Amino acid sequence: MSSTSIPSDSIILAPAEDRESKTPEMSFEDLYRVVVEMSTSLEQVTLQNNNLVQLNGELIKKVESLELSVKELKENCASKKTFAQVVTAGLKSSAAQVSFIKAAEIANDTEKRNAAVILDKVELPENVSDDGQFGQALLKACEVQEDSVSVFRLQRRVGPPLLKIQLQKKEDARKMMSQFNKIKSTVQACSSAIIRPDLSKPERERQRAAWKEAVMKNNKAGEFLFTVRNLECVKVQYKEGEAHRAWESRETRTSNTQKLLSFSIKCGLKQHVMSPTRLNPDNVLDLCFTNTDIVNEITVGDLFSDHRFVHVSLSRQRKNSQKVSTVKCFRKASFDEINCILSRIDWDLRFSTLTVEEMYQDLVALLSNLIDKFIPVKILKPSTKLHSSDIRKLQKKKLDVWRSEGNSVNYRALALLLRTRLSLEEKRITENRLCDGSSPHAFYKFVNSRWKSDEKIGILRDSAAGEDVTDDITKASLFSDTFSSVYTTDDGCASEFPVRTSQCRSSVDVSPHVVEFHLSHLPLKANTTPEGIPSIFLKRTCTSLALPLSIIYQRSLQYGIVPTVWKSAIVKPLYKKGSRCDPKNYRPISLTSSVCKVLEKIVRCEVTKHLNVNRLIIDRQYGFRSNRGTVSQLLSYQSALIGICMKKLVTHSVYVDFKKAFDTVSPKKLEIKLHSYGISGSLLCWLTSFLTGRNQVVCVNGSTSACSSVMSGVPQGSVLGPLLFLLYINDIGDNFKSNYLLYADDLKIFSHSSSDVQHDLDVLSDWCRTWQLDVAPNKFKPFF
Repeated sequence: MSSTSIPSDSIILAPAEDRESKTPEMSFEDLYRVVVEMSTSLEQVTLQNNNLVQLNGELIKKVESLELSVKELKENCASKKTFAQVVTAGLKSSAAQVSFIKAAEIANDTEKRNAAVILDKVELPENVSDDGQFGQALLKACEVQEDSVSVFRLQRRVGPPLLKIQLQKKEDARKMMSQFNKIKSTVQACSSAIIRPDLSKPERERQRAAWKEAVMKNNKAGEFLFTVRNLECVKVQYKEGEAHRAWESRETRTSNTQKLLSFSIKCGLKQHVMSPTRLNPDNVLDLCFTNTDIVNEITVGDLFSDHRFVHVSLSRQRKNSQKVSTVKCFRKASFDEINCILSRIDWDLRFSTLTVEEMYQDLVALLSNLIDKFIPVKILKPSTKLHSSDIRKLQKKKLDVWRSEGNSVNYRALALLLRTRLSLEEKRITENRLCDGSSPHAFYKFVNSRWKSDEKIGILRDSAAGEDVTDDITKASLFSDTFSSVYTTDDGCASEFPVRTSQCRSSVDVSPHVVEFHLSHLPLKANTTPEGIPSIFLKRTCTSLALPLSIIYQRSLQYGIVPTVWKSAIVKPLYKKGSRCDPKNYRPISLTSSVCKVLEKIVRCEVTKHLNVNRLIIDRQYGFRSNRGTVSQLLSYQSALIGICMKKLVTHSVYVDFKKAFDTVSPKKLEIKLHSYGISGSLLCWLTSFLTGRNQVVCVNGSTSACSSVMSGVPQGSVLGPLLFLLYINDIGDNFKSNYLLYADDLKIFSHSSSDVQHDLDVLSDWCRTWQLDVAPNKFKPFF
């Protein structure tokens, strides 16, 4: 027996008669184990009890929700009739309501069927028993005298039932059909209804055959001679209307056509059908309006019935709703960490043994690694227009009603309400965008989005191969060939150009504080660049990148070497006007390096300051100059015209536009002119290197072409391109006798003397031949 003492209240006692004879054999360890097991069991029972309490609470909530649903269901069912109630009401209706047996008898009786009419798209009464009264009211409106009328409904697989009205005489049925279209607008339930005779299946087939025969005879005769009525072809009298040729001349003789013409002009609509579409040669009745230039071609074909067939070809890109793309979200990047890493680099030591090309390649590699590491990636899914919750609920309700009731009165009311709500929402959004004066840039962006088309490049026409191009890679190659075909090769003739100033500009200040200033003024845009470094990245790291970029800029200007990436461009075709399927109607816009654009801005500021101080750019130039534009040029032109008119003289004007002017500038001849304007030394060498040895790839809908060389021109989309072109064309009017105005490459010559204008045109021809620029003949407009 163990010597360990055990508390008396923990001993299990035996019966009284056995207490003396039996001794407990349980040890302390066994007793402790029993207590632990009981404690564990108690915890499990408590946990299960808590779970049961929680489940019981959820069950109570579901029961309450079920009771509420049953209550709502009872309220809805109380206001609706069962199918048995509807059938009983129909069987107990007045004698005017046709029974099912009588309806079957009438359907098999040809004579009675000829005295019946069928109505479609009628707003039927809610109760079938009211159909008889509706039929009587309709007969009265059509002035048909009938003592009794039978009305019953014909069920269809889809949509609301048809309404059949059985009359006593077939003459009354014909009278009703002739009068129905005149009076249906006065009957609310028949505003959009259609009436037809009650035809059997063979009769309907004969009617279709008669229509086909009438169309065939009309096409053969070239006139509208036959139509179908009562299953027969009859000759009708065609009344010729007024000729409508107002779309080209914008002139009309009647008030109705003037209203239509004014409406199209006010809404910015363009009418594309210019050939006659009706029998008479002067009738243009089938019109096609668009608010954007998406029409490739319109063909007016042969007669189809009394109208000619009009085929419209549109330029549209098929949208792939499954396409998902990824972009780098620079606005959520960790620029503090990026700036910390860049600020710890010893750039002088890092660039000490590298060339200009190697320095920039090393910087691009470093920045690309930082972009991949610290710039998050965002998945772009196809966007869908989101409406308010009320409109989405209304759209769902409309769909449910269509599936259950078809084209019923309730469905049409919902459709009208939805159109009204959508129109009001669109109007509200538009007004909010237009009235928001916080950002002028956002205002003009919104206006341009409504005015211009954002359509992707659709089908193109390869005129050389005579086939349509649908593949994006082939489109890019076609654009590349088209853009390259306009380049010019220098003829080698050394053109003489007098020196315009004795003041020279040979260097540019690119110290770190200047570079930082221009970097800090870049837009917060994730623009596309050849090396993948957008403006927003340069702006957010302007202080950290000011020193390394300053070193690269100084070496580049000092040695007249431009890194290869700065000479590369991603070209996006920009639609101008005309047919969208013609690649010649697109302008190449170059997307160049943002790092190079910063240096271009610095160079442009210094060169512009030099030109303005020495007054080297003519005052007649209004394009690409600060505080000048189209309005100021037109005011100057108007003032000159008024002065000539005050002298009672006639004004002779010629408008001239150059053919692909920006793309055909000769780099060698431009270098001659730059030198004469005082650009010399390392700055001239840098500009010459910037313009020569360029290459580009064309990007169409995400697909790119092969790389091609740029033989001539100033890059459209660059910072220096417009200024260099102004200098190239600046001397065009040195020998003119007439007055003239310029807006970039648009030239306007005007004078009261026709001989002076002719002299200036001869001078212009010699100038174009010398400097290898061609005039676009289709844009040459004389006004005498």
